[in-house]
Amino acid sequence: GQLGGTPSVDKQALNATINAQSQLQTPEQFRQITLRVNQDGSLVTLGNVATVELGGENYNYLSRYNGMQAAGMNIKLASGANELQTDQLVKDKIAELSQYFPHGLEAKVAYETTPFVKASIKDVVKTLLEAILLVFLVMYLFLQNFRAT
Repeated sequence: GQLGGTPSVDKQALNATINAQSQLQTPEQFRQITLRVNQDGSLVTLGNVATVELGGENYNYLSRYNGMQAAGMNIKLASGANELQTDQLVKDKIAELSQYFPHGLEAKVAYETTPFVKASIKDVVKTLLEAILLVFLVMYLFLQNFRAT
């Protein structure tokens, strides 16, 4: 995480990256870290002086989807890969992993190009059928015989 990172107060003078490797894993465990023992025996813990929560490592960027905070991810197609097949595999994997998402977290696709690919394939098939029909009609017109056509 970052100490003094965004969102921060105006005129923030300090910004330090904190990397902690320990057996502590939950925010509650971090809140219990003792910072100071007073003369009367009372403890000052990290939870007394700071907000401890799970969050992103870096908040220096902002992603939004439909006006709400979001985490973005871009998937690029490998050269020579099948876009429609890759799209389906990604959607299947998201559906498989979504059962492990925290309550209220959803995976949404903000932009995908597969509808354009599907429309292009549909247009190619339509054009091919029109071409076959036109070739058949021209041959029939010149040969004047259905059997020869």
